[in-house]
Amino acid sequence: MPTATAAKATTAAAPQGAPPRCRERDYQLASTSNRLGGYTQTFTPAAGSAQTTNVSYNYDATGSITRKGDSYLHYGVDGRIAKAGPRAFPKCY
Repeated sequence: MPTATAAKATTAAAPQGAPPRCRERDYQLASTSNRLGGYTQTFTPAAGSAQTTNVSYNYDATGSITRKGDSYLHYGVDGRIAKAGPRAFPKCY
């Protein structure tokens, strides 16, 4: 039976001579598969307070990501991402 694990990634980059900034992401794996369930990102600007954002992923029956946070992903007939946008279904023109 698969077990849920988490991974952590931290980046700290700033232009030379600027105060340091830090971005940290904690990744969550789904407990029933090897798919990424989402992540929590904390960004700490050089002279400010930390800002935390939660991003989750949704998948379709074929395993393709259909939603990442507030963005929806739409696939073309070739199975590749054709459009990303704020709506679940693309508008027809």
